[in-house]
Amino acid sequence: MANNGSLLLENKGKVQQLLEVLRGRRRVVILTHNNPDPDSIASAFALKTLLSQTTKIRSVIAYAGRVARPENLEMIRLLGIDLKPFRSLKSVSERAIVLVDVQPGGRNTALSPRARPAAVIDHHNLRKASLQCPFHDIRTQYGSCSAILTEYVQETGVSINRKLATALYYGIKTDTSDYARDILSADIKAMQFLFPSVSLRVLNRIENPRLPREFYITFSRSVENTWIFRDAVVSVLREEVKPDFAAQMADTLVRMVGIRWAFVCGPSGPDCIFSLRVTARGLNAGNLAQRVAGRVGSGGGHMHSAGGSVPLAALENAGQEGPGWQLVRKFLKAIRRDQVQPAPLMIPTDRPDSKEEK
Repeated sequence: MANNGSLLLENKGKVQQLLEVLRGRRRVVILTHNNPDPDSIASAFALKTLLSQTTKIRSVIAYAGRVARPENLEMIRLLGIDLKPFRSLKSVSERAIVLVDVQPGGRNTALSPRARPAAVIDHHNLRKASLQCPFHDIRTQYGSCSAILTEYVQETGVSINRKLATALYYGIKTDTSDYARDILSADIKAMQFLFPSVSLRVLNRIENPRLPREFYITFSRSVENTWIFRDAVVSVLREEVKPDFAAQMADTLVRMVGIRWAFVCGPSGPDCIFSLRVTARGLNAGNLAQRVAGRVGSGGGHMHSAGGSVPLAALENAGQEGPGWQLVRKFLKAIRRDQVQPAPLMIPTDRPDSKEEK
């Protein structure tokens, strides 16, 4: 393991390489992955701040999917983070593109599979396409991309105000699942550095947002379509689902007593998306997601949390059970629960007001 001194030099060298690649480019698009999470949003926010304070480069943060999770919306609103839909940007070809918390070549980015951005900063498993970019900093040993960007701004002397500190701290906290997964020394050191500047009041408001009625309606329908396969719980949604909701549902279900795996899937746009959570030892959720997605889809993530998507067109022969069950069967087979007799999470009962009075 590199000592602290060598790590500082490495970070300084990386930032200089990044700025050299972007030299001469007046405008930059900082592109998150589709449906950006707090780690992706915070990383982009930090990079935009770094560029504005150290160069004359004008940058914009863009995303291609949707931001629907209440916590993410509250984060953006309270911290004043400006995100633009990628499709709304004009003259994108004239701007340098920097990917954060995602890599080229996958389905979780607005770029075409053959596109090669100017730079990519990420902490997920290395994709070969990233090696073809002029600048790439892929640190798979980090639990969050926000920890990488924290070191960037720290080494360049960028002013870290309360908003930026809160964003980066929350990005690390969520991507390491409140310190329960994938958190390593780099993430801990970054959080220790940020904590004195974090607004705990704002952080609390972000983590406890008011939820719309729609959330509870969707949650109720999800529970009605949830099945337990011994120590694995599966929720299959037939109606259109927001990507963030699938993640929320998986986070909730995996906390059930006796459950070690949680799998939630449903249609979202042209794809069938899924979220996967693992508490069992010996299985990597990211690798498991790749197996579920197969060659026609895209899947990946971390040791205990992952997700992915498969085009609905590739699942069109699913029959009456719906496309989600094709993915469920692959998931159950991978964890050797495909021969287990399922039990419904909820046993339907008559509503009290539906019974006739005798």
